[in-house]
Amino acid sequence: MMMEPGKSGIGSIESHAGKIAVGGGWRGFVATRYRDGESLSMEEWRRVLEDVDGLVDGGAKVLKKGSLVDVVCGELEIGGIKRKVVIKRMLPENGLRGFCRSLLRGKAVRNFRTAMRLVRYGIPTAYPLAGIERRVAGSSRENIFIAEYIPESTNLYNYFHDECGRVSQDAGLKANIGKQVGQILAQMHKGGLWHRDAKGGNFLVEGKGRSRPRVLLVDMDGIKRYGPRRGECRWRPFVKLGATLMASPAIYVSDYLRSFRIYCNLTGVGRDEMQRRFRRISREATGVRLLTAAKAAMKQAREDK
Repeated sequence: MMMEPGKSGIGSIESHAGKIAVGGGWRGFVATRYRDGESLSMEEWRRVLEDVDGLVDGGAKVLKKGSLVDVVCGELEIGGIKRKVVIKRMLPENGLRGFCRSLLRGKAVRNFRTAMRLVRYGIPTAYPLAGIERRVAGSSRENIFIAEYIPESTNLYNYFHDECGRVSQDAGLKANIGKQVGQILAQMHKGGLWHRDAKGGNFLVEGKGRSRPRVLLVDMDGIKRYGPRRGECRWRPFVKLGATLMASPAIYVSDYLRSFRIYCNLTGVGRDEMQRRFRRISREATGVRLLTAAKAAMKQAREDK
C-alpha cells in the first residue's frame, strides 16, 4: 500500500523494517519485507551481518573507492535466495565539522529511512535492505548502507553520452525519460522533499538499449525535507540537473522544458510562473555550468605546471 505524500510515514516505514544490533557495536535498521512481498527474517539478517567488514572487504566487485566512501557490488544470501546488492561504506569526515556530524544519526540509517520513504511514496529507487552504523562513545564511526542492485543500468549523464546517436533520433525515448524525471521530482515535492544535488549522475536509467527504460533516483544523501526556504529549494534540482546535462548534444532546450512543464503541471504551478521560473532556472543552470567548466580548466592548468 502506498503512503500518502506529505505524511511523515515513520510508522509505515517501520512496519516494513526492524531494528537490529549485531556484534562489534553495529546497530540500525534492516528490511523485513522485500519488494516482491517476501519476508526477510531477523535471524537471517543476523547471520548475514555476522561479519560486517567482510561485506565490503570480502572480494566484492569495487564500484567506487575513496578515502571516506567505498561502494562495492556483491551477493547476499537471505532466505535461501542469493540477491545481488550494492554496499556503500561511509566514514566520518575529519575535523570539527566531521566530529559534530558524527554525533547525529549515522548516514546509513538516514539513507535507509529516506529510501524506504521513497518506496512508500511510490518513487522509483533501488530497494533499501539495510542501514547500520557502528558507534563509539556516542560518535558514529562507520556506516554501511545496502540496497538492491539494478542490472543493465547506467546513470542519466552516461546514458545520454553513450546512447547519444540513438537518443537524438528517438524523440519518444527522450520524452519518456524526461517525463519520468519530472514525475519523480514532483512526487518528492508533494512528499515535502527536495534534492539538493539532483545531477544526472544521481539518476539511474534501467534497461540500457531498451525502447522504454525506467528512471530511478539512487542518491539518498542529497534528499532533504523542506525548511523555511521551501519556495526557493523546490527549483534547485532543475538548476543542478540542467547544469550537468546541457553539455550533452542529445539534449535540447525543448527536452528540458518538457520535463519542467510536467513537474509544474503535477505540482499546480501556473503558466505565467512556469515561464518566469524556467527563464531564471535556465540562466542559473548556464552559470553553474560555466563555473564548473572554469574550475575544471584551472585545476587542469595547475596539474600541468
